[in-house]
Amino acid sequence: MAKLGLHEDWTRLFMRCVSLVTYAVRINGHPWGQIVPTRGLRQGDPLSPYIFLICAEGLSTLLHQAIQNKALRGVAASTKGLKISHLFFADDSFILGRATTRETVEIQKVLQVYELSSGQQLNKNKTSLFFNHNTNNGTKETIKAMFGAQVIRSHESNLGLPSLIGKEVLIKVIAQVVPSYTMSCFKLPNSLCEELTGMGWRLQTNSSSLFYRVDKAKYFPRCDFIKANIGYQPSYAWRSLMAAQDLVKRGLRWQVGDGEQIQVWKDKWLQNPSTYKVVTSESFGPEDVDEILSIPLSANKARDRLAKEVWESSKLALPFEIRPSWDFIDVGIWKNRNEVKRGGKGRTGRVITKSSLLLLEEFQIANEGPQATRVSTYEVVKWLPPSSGCYKVNVNGVVFSKRKQVGIGVVIHDSLGEVVAALSKNMALSLGALETEAKALEEGI
Repeated sequence: MAKLGLHEDWTRLFMRCVSLVTYAVRINGHPWGQIVPTRGLRQGDPLSPYIFLICAEGLSTLLHQAIQNKALRGVAASTKGLKISHLFFADDSFILGRATTRETVEIQKVLQVYELSSGQQLNKNKTSLFFNHNTNNGTKETIKAMFGAQVIRSHESNLGLPSLIGKEVLIKVIAQVVPSYTMSCFKLPNSLCEELTGMGWRLQTNSSSLFYRVDKAKYFPRCDFIKANIGYQPSYAWRSLMAAQDLVKRGLRWQVGDGEQIQVWKDKWLQNPSTYKVVTSESFGPEDVDEILSIPLSANKARDRLAKEVWESSKLALPFEIRPSWDFIDVGIWKNRNEVKRGGKGRTGRVITKSSLLLLEEFQIANEGPQATRVSTYEVVKWLPPSSGCYKVNVNGVVFSKRKQVGIGVVIHDSLGEVVAALSKNMALSLGALETEAKALEEGI
C-alpha cells in the first residue's frame, strides 16, 4: 500500500482491520468461541476482495516490469495488435507468454517474488496450462514438469492462479472479455441486447481500455467502431458486436465543437429532435439556419464529440420534458420495459407517468412512519451578500419557444449588498431552460 502511494494513516487503519479481526462460530443459532486467525482475513470477509485487488496490483506490476526488461514478450491477437502479458478477472488470472523454457523460468521468478511478498502460494491443483497446437510435445512436457500443473486442451471456466498460455490462440477469445464467465460476447437474446449495445458504445468512446485497443488493432485500425466492417473471417464475438452497430449508430449524435469531424449533410448534429439532421440536401433552409445559430459554441474551441441519446432514442413518448431529479419515472419506464419483454402490452407515456406517481405516493406514505397528522415544514431561503472583497452574480432566464427567443436577467451585488451592475435583454436563440440559465450565467460573469 505504501508503494501504491496510500497515506500511512490509511495503511495503518487498513492493517488494524486485518490484524485485530476475530471470528465466532454459530452453533444452534448462537455464536461460540473467539477464533483469532494467524494468517489475516479469510475468504468471504467483506474486506478480503479489496486486499486481493491490492495484492493483484503487485503481481501486475511485476509482470509489467518483466515486459519492460524484455524478459517476457506477451502475445497479440493480430499482427500489429497490442501485446498482452496477463489478464485478471476476480480471482482468475491468465498469464500469457511464449511456450519456451526461458519465459517459463521468468514467470516462475515473478511468482516466487509475489509469493514471498504477499504470503499467497500457487495452488498447483487449480493451475492449468494451455498450449498452442503448434507447440511440440517435448516443450509441453518440459514446461509441465517445471510447473507441476495439468495440461488442458481448451480453457475451462475456473483456472485459478495462474495459467501459462502458449501463442495467441486463447488471447483472441479472452480479449473479448473472457468467456470463462458467461459474458456478452456472443449473439444474445433481446433481454441482454442493452449490454451488447453498451459494449459497442465503449468501443466507440473508451479508447484507453484494453478491450478497445485489442479490437481496434484487429478489426478497425483506420476508422472508428460505427464505420467498421465485418471483415474477413471475424470471430463470433466480433460478429455479435457488429450486430449491435446499427443500434449504436441510431443512438448517437454530435455535440458541436470545432466542426472538423462532422459531416454536415449526413450526421446528426442539430438540436431539432425530429431528425437532428439538416432538412434540405443542398442548402440550408430557414429552419436549419435558426437551429444552427442557436447552437452554443465553446470558447475554448473544443473538438466535436459524440453523445448518446437517452430519452430521445426511445420509442416511448412522454408528455413533458424528463428532468434528472425525477428518478421515480425511471421505475415506471423500467417496469413497462420488462412487461413488454415478457410479451405484455406497452403503456403510453401518460399512463406510465400516472402509475409512477402512484408508486411514489405509496413509497412516501410507507416511509413516513405512524404519524397521526402530517406536518409540512418549509426551509426559509434568505439571500445573503457575498464575503468582503467578492461579488455575487444572481441570474435567471426565460424561454420563448414560439418566438425562438430567450430572455436573461443578471444582477450583481457587492459585499455590502449594494447593486453594482444589472442586465436584462432578449436573445434570438432557440435554447432549452438549462441552456438559457447557463447563457445568463455566462453573460453575468
